[in-house]
Amino acid sequence: MRSFLVYSLLRLVIFLACFGVLFVLFGAQVSPSWLVALPALLLTSGLSWLLLRKRGADAGMAMTSGVQAMRHRLDAASRKEDVDPVARGGQAEQVSQVEEIDQAEQIDQVDQAPDRRS
Repeated sequence: MRSFLVYSLLRLVIFLACFGVLFVLFGAQVSPSWLVALPALLLTSGLSWLLLRKRGADAGMAMTSGVQAMRHRLDAASRKEDVDPVARGGQAEQVSQVEEIDQAEQIDQVDQAPDRRS
């Protein structure tokens, strides 16, 4: 993540440098300043490709490995939650039936409780 942040900040610095140079050279002749930003974006893309190619590849690898690590953690957590009733000898099915009965009893108790709002 840090390498991606550094890469993005370096691209921003290159853009600001290109924009500053173009604004100093052509700012007086161009009325809206966004017309200076368009060529600055074009120059930034080329300069970034030349100057930051290796750092961009490193940032992409770091981002990919981070996403893969997150996927592995998510898969491990979902596998941990999944219960195989055959592996536990049908115990999971019994536990879920007991939980359903407990929930039904709690609902019945709430329904049968006297109303004390008077």
